[in-house]
Amino acid sequence: NVCSGDAEGKKASKQKIVDNVLKDAVKYNEPVILMHDAAPKDTTVDALPEIIDGLRKQGYTFASVNHRKEPCQHRKY
Repeated sequence: NVCSGDAEGKKASKQKIVDNVLKDAVKYNEPVILMHDAAPKDTTVDALPEIIDGLRKQGYTFASVNHRKEPCQHRKY
């Protein structure tokens, strides 16, 4: 339900990915963040430490999606 923006158009900067995730995650009690792991997505990997730190500072913890009772869908607002 949270899009990192790492696959929209041209290569997204590390900071844009971080900003997208931290801005949109607060809309959800249990955000599920969409990220891509294709070879050209190196800024996605670079953004992860800052995203993880930022989400922890916002009070989030991390778990697998296996515990979810309902499916998660990404919606563009």
